Amino acid sequence: MKVVKGRSSVLGNYLESKENVEILLDQLRSVFARDVVDTIDGVAEIAAENWADTEAVVRKSFTTALKLPEAQANAIRIERAHRTGSSSTGRPKTIVVRFESYKDRDCILQAARKEKPRGIFVNEDLSHCVMERRKQLLPKLREARSNGKIAYLVYDRLVVKDRADRS
Repeated sequence: MKVVKGRSSVLGNYLESKENVEILLDQLRSVFARDVVDTIDGVAEIAAENWADTEAVVRKSFTTALKLPEAQANAIRIERAHRTGSSSTGRPKTIVVRFESYKDRDCILQAARKEKPRGIFVNEDLSHCVMERRKQLLPKLREARSNGKIAYLVYDRLVVKDRADRS
């Protein structure tokens, strides 16, 4: 019986360590990716589109959908823009855009929030684990809002404030 208990505790420690390593790995991926990567949905595809074409389509959507001046849209430094996913859904594939700087990425996110372009969605590219944590926080977010509080998600954390609290 001692052997079984000893092995089960070793197995439990191993599983806990593995889970901790996976959490750390996810955090490391997020540190390198989340600062400069966005996803854009709803932008029409060109037949036989390559990376250069995708970047041109993205820049054009910055001027048309997000109402950025052409000079500003052309000044945004894009490291890479490519499509991902399958085209069998009948919708255009998602575009993953990696910006060279956080400021450029933030400029695009702010413009998208301000303009709210119809049919085009600009989102932060978050890791799968972060998306799962956010999904788990949604019921608490809805509950806080229904109680009259200000509630929103920041990365994988829920922020709740009283309406009187303006800090």
